[in-house]
Amino acid sequence: MTGWRIGYVIANAEVRKAMLKVHQYTTTCLPTFIQIGTAQAMNTPACLAEMERMRKVFENRRDLLQSKLDSITDITYVPVQGAFYLLVDISNFRMNDVEFAERLLEEKGVAVVPVETQQAIKNLDEILSVQGIDMIFIGPSDLSQSFGVPGKTKHPQVIAAIESIIEKAKKPIGFFCGNIEDSKHWAEKGIQMFLAGSQALIAQACANYVDAFNANVKK
Repeated sequence: MTGWRIGYVIANAEVRKAMLKVHQYTTTCLPTFIQIGTAQAMNTPACLAEMERMRKVFENRRDLLQSKLDSITDITYVPVQGAFYLLVDISNFRMNDVEFAERLLEEKGVAVVPVETQQAIKNLDEILSVQGIDMIFIGPSDLSQSFGVPGKTKHPQVIAAIESIIEKAKKPIGFFCGNIEDSKHWAEKGIQMFLAGSQALIAQACANYVDAFNANVKK
């Protein structure tokens, strides 16, 4: 389920560090064996029925939100095709994403999350100067959204941005990578850690499994 995760932990710094390492890779970028287990579990009548029910719920929510945004003349957005969030262009409001998010929360009680932007690249030196940062992660998909070319992670602007980060970093770099061929290229460029899991990969693996299963049954 999407939405806010509610909970807290009180622990000393060393315990907290260890817990964060486990938490990061059990909520996003899941290990391969968990993805395989998920694909198996999802291919049951009960699970497939629940998935379809939830798909319809999310579809209705998407349609409602997009219809409301369509009525606002100063806002544009990337139409949702499979994600459970909307990326909205608020440049006409003449404020940055953080200011907009804070104002929306304070005045309307609506919580939104500013996504990664080109501004982070401009402020990279300041970000890297923060004490305690041992590694930085690059998200090509988020960068492509910021440059207005959603999903085009090989767009020249996105590639140039990634290369500029690698050049400036002077720290170990992690990279969200969903393509085997790309991993070799970026490893040669200096990327030291790759996260190969993603929601898209899980969804595709599940879809492939269901297709193969159905094809085998029909035979």
